[in-house]
Amino acid sequence: MDSQNFIEYEISDHVSGELFITDSLVEAMAYYERGWYVVERRITAG
Repeated sequence: MDSQNFIEYEISDHVSGELFITDSLVEAMAYYERGWYVVERRITAG
C-alpha cells in the first residue's frame, strides 16, 4: 500500500485564544506575518 503525506497548519493567537487548522500555506504565512503562532504538522497515512 502506498502512503500519503499531508501538511496542515495550526494557527493560534495567544491574545484572543483563537485557534484553527488549515491546509493552506498561503493562509498560514499571512497569519504568521500578523504575529500569530503557526505550527506545521506533517502527517503520513498508510
